[in-house]
Amino acid sequence: MIHAIKLPDITRDRLQDVVRLQMHLLAFAACTPEIGREIKDKKEKAEAEKKKKEQLIRYFNTIEGFKMHGREIANWLWAAGTKTRHSHLEQFACTFSSKDVKEKEAEQKVKQAWCQRLSKEVEDLLAQDNKPLVVKPFYDEDQYSTKYVTDPRDLKKPASSGQEKQLLHWRTHAKNFLLYFYDFFLGGDEPFPAYFSTDPSNVSGEESFGRQDLLKAFLDENRGQEICATCNEARYYSQGEYIHAHLDHYLPKSDYPHFACHPYNLVPVCYFCNSPTKGRSDPFYDPVLKERRPFLSKETLPYHQMGLSQVAYLDVTPGIEARLVKIHSIKPRPGLTPQSIKLVEEEIKLMQELYDIPDRWNRDEQALKISDTLFRRMRHFIGDGQILSGASDPVAGVTNALKQLLYYLDNDDQQKDPFTFAMTWILGALLQEGDPQALVEEVNSWTGQSLEKSQYRHEQAEKLLKIVQKARKEEA
Repeated sequence: MIHAIKLPDITRDRLQDVVRLQMHLLAFAACTPEIGREIKDKKEKAEAEKKKKEQLIRYFNTIEGFKMHGREIANWLWAAGTKTRHSHLEQFACTFSSKDVKEKEAEQKVKQAWCQRLSKEVEDLLAQDNKPLVVKPFYDEDQYSTKYVTDPRDLKKPASSGQEKQLLHWRTHAKNFLLYFYDFFLGGDEPFPAYFSTDPSNVSGEESFGRQDLLKAFLDENRGQEICATCNEARYYSQGEYIHAHLDHYLPKSDYPHFACHPYNLVPVCYFCNSPTKGRSDPFYDPVLKERRPFLSKETLPYHQMGLSQVAYLDVTPGIEARLVKIHSIKPRPGLTPQSIKLVEEEIKLMQELYDIPDRWNRDEQALKISDTLFRRMRHFIGDGQILSGASDPVAGVTNALKQLLYYLDNDDQQKDPFTFAMTWILGALLQEGDPQALVEEVNSWTGQSLEKSQYRHEQAEKLLKIVQKARKEEA
């Protein structure tokens, strides 16, 4: 990301409880296949539902933190009038590739081990350390894989001659169950119930947590971050009665549904970073080598890294005219340690692969728009050439003024105005490599007859002030 962001404590606390709750529910289902048994008799069905709840309550009585909420969670899962939230879990529990008892027992152990693996991956991403993050594909193969399909549409396809009829994979049922939590809660306006939290202060059930709470906490924790931290291109939220922003799953929820509600995997970003550009791109997949990366350095993940604006620079070809500026690549800053350079290069590579940065800054005349914006700011900052009037050393005057602008771009405007990261390094290259005399001549060409233009602008401003003054008198 161009700018570092902070994860609010409330978001970490609430959502880590949610993902841990999901892992516990999957683990419960993996060791309780009978909860998925289909029962048609109404009386027997009511008794079976009561038994399911009691089994889940007993299970949660062994889980520290969730003991006090076991009954509430069980009642929520099998609440009257609901089906989706528990049907996926039940299908996950009862789906097996064979009816043979011994084969089912063997597959159940595979299912349980798989749940343990997901839980470890969740905890590894929660851990505040610098250990590499290792995550396997959600649909990793095992000895039963060939007997299943992962896409429900494939069930409608006729089996080939001699081929056994395939079932929908229990991993797909688990995926649907996990995604339900995001779609129903964080994907909409429904907050997570307070009893999903292990915080003892929530025992009264008064503190729920939802999408609006997440966004508000993010804005409060990252005050001053008004531009998308990922691309530095555009404002990423609007605020009225509700806060509206896109939530990017850095590790896409379609490939890693156990991270769909993970606090370290949800980043408020602009529309362009979330949908048109990144989409379902997987950071674990290397598009150049066309193979899966064995791990990701945690320092390159959201909420862990410094942000490229602090450790990298933008390589550009400067020019005294906006159209002459060329944007090339992001590079590590000089003076970093070898280990830091390696991490920065890894993050730069991921930014290019996932968000098309900085390449997208060169497309559709974007570089021209960026440099044109910078040149307009330069013109305004030096007072449309007034700094040259009567100056004994115009070159020094322009250079010193633009150094002041460089400071403001790098320190005050980075997280507030679009493309300030790019503009900082374009101006820096212009000051470092450009011809000072040519720059002064360019400034002169912007202003022409500066005194006449200054007088004209003064007159126009006076007209506007008179309109404002008249309007305020009428209101009074």
